Amino acid sequence: MLGRAYQQIDNTAALIAERQPEFASIPADRPVHGLIVTMEPFHIANAPFQRAQQPSTSVPVTVCSASDLEHMVTIDDAPIGRLLIERASDPHRSTYGLTEALSGHSHTRNTVLDDGWNSYPWRRLADRKVP
Repeated sequence: MLGRAYQQIDNTAALIAERQPEFASIPADRPVHGLIVTMEPFHIANAPFQRAQQPSTSVPVTVCSASDLEHMVTIDDAPIGRLLIERASDPHRSTYGLTEALSGHSHTRNTVLDDGWNSYPWRRLADRKVP
């Protein structure tokens, strides 16, 4: 199943580079790094013996879990793009799970998750004052 995701990332990167109208709002002069996000962690998905089983791509690709993605978007002490590019350019670190590249950073709250949590009825009830 991951093979299709690798192909889709490579196709999309090519469309961005070719300045296809559907992707015209995405800058074509910046590095591209694909993320394949899975619901559960694939701890060895980035290992060389696993990567060799997938289609080759023109851009770096990292397999990560939804949890890694949620953790990544809250980093507030470094640009996420820089972290991904540094990780991809390191022959050893690029074979590890994304969690390794995210550790040691400070984080802010995830406003998307906070807004979702706050939309539930029990949250509004908890904020009410009891007479």
